[in-house]
Amino acid sequence: MAKRITDLTALTVTPAADDVLVIVDKNDTSSGADGTSKKIDNKFIVQTDKKTIDNTAFLALNSDGFELVASPGAGFAIMPMIVYIEQIIGGTPNEAGLGLTCGHKNKDASYYWSSARFWPDSPTNTGYAYLLQGNDPSSKGISEAESVSDKGLYLYARSSAPTGGATNTMTVWVTYRIIDIS
Repeated sequence: MAKRITDLTALTVTPAADDVLVIVDKNDTSSGADGTSKKIDNKFIVQTDKKTIDNTAFLALNSDGFELVASPGAGFAIMPMIVYIEQIIGGTPNEAGLGLTCGHKNKDASYYWSSARFWPDSPTNTGYAYLLQGNDPSSKGISEAESVSDKGLYLYARSSAPTGGATNTMTVWVTYRIIDIS
């Protein structure tokens, strides 16, 4: 016997990107005059992923960057909403102004979504947490000559490398939507 949606157990944690939700497509009346029940992946609504940047990845932010969200596939684009970052400085703080940057093309110094000009350098800008939310965007835009379709989302150091021997780590929560741009 089918269960009613109201009888199901409530999800009390942040849904995963591949969690499935029920939606009624009112444009598809093949199953009834009021629409057809269909499934939709949570990532097409609003998704929050938690990522851990260990010290090795932190020290490589200038050379490698860090993938926050993998490519969603051809015809789809990641639309970041907010990136919340908490850092643990550890025994040896980073002293370089990284220009921590979030963008669709890893390591692009000219085209990006959001940037923190100085954070996280010590001792002047050692805040525990930071928000990237489209603040300090590139004046040139987010992409030079191509669509952001099928592109991942990256966090990287745009200005300089972290101080050698720095013991910083980070936890990052990235909130985004995936949209169809085909």
